[in-house]
Parts: sequence; C-alpha cells; structure tokens
Amino acid sequence: MKYRSVTISVKTDTKGVLMIDQMSKAEMDTFNREHPDTRMVLEITALPKERSRRMIGYFYKVIVPKAQKMFYDLGQRLTPTQTERKLIETTPIMTDQKYNGETWISRYREVEELSTPELSELMETIRQEAAEHGYYIEEVQHL
Repeated sequence: MKYRSVTISVKTDTKGVLMIDQMSKAEMDTFNREHPDTRMVLEITALPKERSRRMIGYFYKVIVPKAQKMFYDLGQRLTPTQTERKLIETTPIMTDQKYNGETWISRYREVEELSTPELSELMETIRQEAAEHGYYIEEVQHL
C-alpha cells in the first residue's frame, strides 16, 4: 500500500546540521522509492527546546486525577488514560489541522508536543471548564 505522507523525527546538531538516524533514513528511502519522479512538499516543524517538566508533571499528577474525579461525580467512569484523552479531545488548542492538497486532515496533539505557553493555555482551559462544573483545580505556582 502506498502512503501519501510520512512523518519522521530528526534533530539538528549544535551547528544546525540536520541529523537523521538510520531508521528514519530507511523509512524516507522506502517512501521515496514508492513515489518515483513525484513532486513533494517537505514540512519541518521545530519543537520547543524546553518544556516545563514541572508543568507536565502537574498535568498528569493533579489535573488528570481531579478531572477524573469530576467526570466520575458527573456520572462518567473513566480511567486516567480515558480522562486524558477526553481532556485532549475537548480542548481546542489540542486539535492540529493540515491541508494535504486535497482535504483537511485533523489529529489531536499530545501533551508532550506543547510548548510551555501552550501547556499553560491547555491547563487554564481545563481549570475554567472544571470551575463551570463547580470544581476547583489549583494553579501550578500554588503547589
């Protein structure tokens, strides 16, 4: 089966030179052989260097359990994984859409992909939604 797109993860060294590991290179070569003599668009997204480990820990150790309790009280029994997925699927910042030339492709971003400001916005949105249901989730600086 021919795939229309491929996603690989690469890094740059301290001089800005692109470094591709052997598995990613093999995946790219396979993809290119399936599409000989074809025009392609290469899209590169630079991920933030640092994400706040404290904020990611806060998300998984405080927000997800409190949201799980809130959903339980509202009649939904969810596992922590299901709770995280529900939070991601109902928060607009977590939706990523790309146009592939024919249609729009949507996917949900993972928490680890977010920059610190985006993670703050995600947590603030979740805190506001919890407050609408009468639940309080403290802010990260009060921990």
